[in-house]
Amino acid sequence: MLSLIIRIGVWIAVLGALLLAARWLSGLEGQTVIEIAGYRIGGPTVLILGLFIALFAVVWLIIAALRGTLGSFSDFFGFLARRRHQRGLEAMSKSLIAVAEGDGRTALRHAENAARLLEDPTLPRLLSAQAAKLAGDNVRAERLFEEMLEADETRFLGLRGLLKQALEQDKTERALRFAERAHTARPKDPEVLGIMFDLQRDKGHWAAAKQTVASGVKARQLTKDVSDRRLAVLNLSDAIDQERAGKSSEALKSALEAVRLAPGLSPAAAVAARLLRASGEERKASRILINAWRQSPNPELAREFARLVADEKPMDRLVRFEKLFAAKPGDTETRLLQAELALEAEKYDLAREALGDLPETAPTARACAMMAAIEQGQANDETVVRAWLSKAAAAPRGGAGAWGAGGAGDEVWRRTCGRWGGEDPR
Repeated sequence: MLSLIIRIGVWIAVLGALLLAARWLSGLEGQTVIEIAGYRIGGPTVLILGLFIALFAVVWLIIAALRGTLGSFSDFFGFLARRRHQRGLEAMSKSLIAVAEGDGRTALRHAENAARLLEDPTLPRLLSAQAAKLAGDNVRAERLFEEMLEADETRFLGLRGLLKQALEQDKTERALRFAERAHTARPKDPEVLGIMFDLQRDKGHWAAAKQTVASGVKARQLTKDVSDRRLAVLNLSDAIDQERAGKSSEALKSALEAVRLAPGLSPAAAVAARLLRASGEERKASRILINAWRQSPNPELAREFARLVADEKPMDRLVRFEKLFAAKPGDTETRLLQAELALEAEKYDLAREALGDLPETAPTARACAMMAAIEQGQANDETVVRAWLSKAAAAPRGGAGAWGAGGAGDEVWRRTCGRWGGEDPR
């Protein structure tokens, strides 16, 4: 550091001497003639002296370069560059601290100062945009994010910033456009994939959402079983829309694809069975419902299984449902359904046997109400009946009855279409 100061002082002294010489030359008048090796050089005195000084400076610079003393120039300017960079880093640090403290305006001031001092404006510009958002200046933040689109190295960051800003402002169409552009810029980014899928799902863009799932598998963000589940619920939603539009064949095709991808997805099996029944394929519908019950018993499956045969007597229905019971014996939903059908057929002993200890170990309103019906059907003490009804009123509701009013319906199934990072629907 000391040698650098000395070198700077020497250069200042040389510069001062040159300035004094120039001032002295400016006061000279007249003509000067110089003869060297037979050659005569003449002209105004000022001009001749100026040429000699310039020649001396050139010779001195050549000698200095050969001796290596010109390193002082590079040292000096290198010091200035390093100092500028250091100040830029300090400004970045202050901006980050201000962001952590929630002081958006201070953060923005330091970030802009860092962008001015640092050669690479990528991080300072991103920090400026974040600071502007923190300060509540969304217009400025958007302008900064848009500026980042101009350079290849910052385009993705700018698109992601604009995407999140659009989401915060509930501008979903705009958000989807930025998500698609960000996905093009960086196809494997997990956050963008998730946001894009959820937006496509919410807007009913089933085909585009399927492509996003494929991209997720390619980027190794989704395993095959999860991707199959996502594709299944997308095909299910597509089937519901096609059915409402009167396109039964297209709806059935999508529903069967959903069942193929996720045989245990109850909503898909129920919709597929409904469409198959409408087309006269009750046997195929029965197989699909039984297979789905085996994996995940659900009251809607039982409702669709009952609708396969019209005007069925309670005892005939109880016998036909033995195939469904056998698919998942001992399951709580199976036992409740068996008891419910036995009650309809007035087989109270069978209903009591099916319920077993469920009213005591898992006392739901449904189980307790059936126990009250059993006691009443067997003409037992009214006090016992009222006791079970009181328990039913206080017990948790539990699953809906298979034949009760207010079935789940398509809108409930539509809501089972899980989000990118959510739980798998059942």
